[in-house]
Amino acid sequence: MIGPKTRRLFMAAAILAVALILAACSDEDDEFVAIDVHTLEVMTDQGTAHGEGIPGAFVGELTEDLLIGVAVPEEGGPYHAAGDVIVYICDSETLATWFSTDRAGDAMTIAFRDITVDLEIGDDEVTGTVVIDDGEPMAFTANPATETSGLFTAESTFDGETYRGGWIVLEDGRQAGWWGNAWGRH
Repeated sequence: MIGPKTRRLFMAAAILAVALILAACSDEDDEFVAIDVHTLEVMTDQGTAHGEGIPGAFVGELTEDLLIGVAVPEEGGPYHAAGDVIVYICDSETLATWFSTDRAGDAMTIAFRDITVDLEIGDDEVTGTVVIDDGEPMAFTANPATETSGLFTAESTFDGETYRGGWIVLEDGRQAGWWGNAWGRH
């Protein structure tokens, strides 16, 4: 039979083990990593990664910190097929979500997990609304990418581990993005 002292010792050991696991899983380098839109370089703790712009991109804002990128590339790429609609919503802190689907005309609704995007694709802009977690709809207007704005990705391997990132860069220089070793936010 285990006595109260032994139970407390096991409980303390269990709490310590959980604390150590959480500390090991936390990412102390969990800081925003920007992409240089002129060189397409990403300076990370792991090294320098080289990015690329996604063709057919439009970028805009949902709020001051929450940005949206929509791309309708004419040609396929590493993570999309020609004619797909690609959506990336990111705030660099708690949300970094990519999703894509076949283009079903100029007016579409795309839903992924707890996000619904209604959009209208035009030649000069993409407009629509985004609803996250059944919240209030957030309207947006996304403008075509320019020399200093756009939707970007990067992928590099450091010490045998593959890292990927994605960024939305607005014309005024604001960026939202993430860099990590999985398709989740890091």
